[in-house]
Amino acid sequence: MTGCQTNGDAARTAATVAGGVVGGVVGSRFGGGAGKLVAVGVGTLVGAIIGNQIASYLTEADQKTAQAAAIQTASTGQTIRWNGNGTGVTGETKVGKQTTERQTTAIPVYKERVKTMPPLDLVGETYEAKAKTIVRGGPATNYVEVDSLKAGEAVTVVGKVKGTNWALVSDGAAASGFVPLGSLKAATQTAAAPASTKSAPKATVEVAKVEAETDCKTIDQTVTLTNGEKKTDSVTVCRGPDGWSPKA
Repeated sequence: MTGCQTNGDAARTAATVAGGVVGGVVGSRFGGGAGKLVAVGVGTLVGAIIGNQIASYLTEADQKTAQAAAIQTASTGQTIRWNGNGTGVTGETKVGKQTTERQTTAIPVYKERVKTMPPLDLVGETYEAKAKTIVRGGPATNYVEVDSLKAGEAVTVVGKVKGTNWALVSDGAAASGFVPLGSLKAATQTAAAPASTKSAPKATVEVAKVEAETDCKTIDQTVTLTNGEKKTDSVTVCRGPDGWSPKA
């Protein structure tokens, strides 16, 4: 919840993705918990997460396998090795350079609910309420109650408020308030992503500019062609309010 901290053991663990199970890998990486990747558009990430130098040497089926492997690496920090779809091509994705960057981030918020926008460490993942939880207009118990979560209800944790144990949460359309981090748990893979179903008709969405820190990863990619020739490329993805996305 404090941003992307790659586990050293996980980063050194190599998993294998076979071409035939690419659909399952892609499916498992989108949804709740740490697997959530870019609610703003899976197509945006998938279309940019393999480098042009590599993509040009792969069949469409192998591009999908390479994309799935890179997505899994971005989400988990693991080194992923994959086998082509009967083409004999193999590949590997792994995390290279990791950085933390400061930026001004635009975040949609419900104007009537969110009373302050302090600096954030961006998270962009789906969590569930452990029990009924009060949502407040700011990151402290003296802020007014603006909403509540039911036990098991899914929310997007937009970010952790710097220097506190509070999180800014979103219902899927806009940030709706703050809850204590301890009131949340990582969502299960089967948990539905939050949907904007609770906002009252009078709720006004505005875009707030927030000072934020985000974690970025360079995903190093290598493919080995059938003649033994290796091709390499890299892409950089950064954590945002809705998940991971390619760096602009």
